[in-house]
Formats: sequence, structure tokens, C-alpha cells
Amino acid sequence: MNFYQTALIPYFTCEDSGYNYELKYEKIENRELKRNATWYNPPFPKNVKTNIGKSFLQIVDKCFLPHHQLHKIFNRSTLKLSYSCMTNVKNIIHGHNEKIREENKKEKNTEHENEQPKTNVQLPKAD
Repeated sequence: MNFYQTALIPYFTCEDSGYNYELKYEKIENRELKRNATWYNPPFPKNVKTNIGKSFLQIVDKCFLPHHQLHKIFNRSTLKLSYSCMTNVKNIIHGHNEKIREENKKEKNTEHENEQPKTNVQLPKAD
């Protein structure tokens, strides 16, 4: 008898309950665990001299010590840092203005296409 069957002896069996199904233990190998990570994406300004990533991780180490109840959720293994490199405001405004100009050009072109072309019909001269 294997370990599982010997553990079942003191308990009821499936046959006692009216089931005729044999319980089997299947060991699962190579189970992949999904790592839960929370990302912090601060903007990347060139004019700031402070190393924001280093400061962030130091704060995490200081505030969530191993005996803290939230250390399992907030530690260096579960918190990741990645700078978000966004376009500057001037480029965003310029792109928006270009989009509006293109829409206005398309509207003007469709208005001109919908107008009936004027034909130059000359009537014969009466003498």
C-alpha cells in the first residue's frame, strides 16, 4: 500500500457513500508560478538630479521591513520601477493642431466637391 491508501483507512471510503470511484493521487511536476509584480512608472524629467528609482526602493526598504504585515506585498521583489518617457507638451499640442488642420482641410475639400460646377453656356445672339 502506498502512503495515500494507508491514510484513507481510518476514514470512510467512497463505497460507503455509494460511489464506486477509486481516488488517485497524481503528482504535478514543473508547475510554473506567476510572479505578481506592481510597476511604478514615474515620468522621466531631465532637469531632476535625484535618482528617483533609488529613492523609491530605499523608501520601500525603510517602510516595509520583513516583520511588517504588508512586506509580502510591498518588497523589492514585487515592486518594479520603469521610467515612462513621454513626449513633451509642445509636441503634443503641435500634433493636436496638425490633426485639427487636416480635418478642416478635408471638410473644405468635401464642401467644394459637393457644389455644382457652373457651366458657361452662351446663348446665341439675337440679331
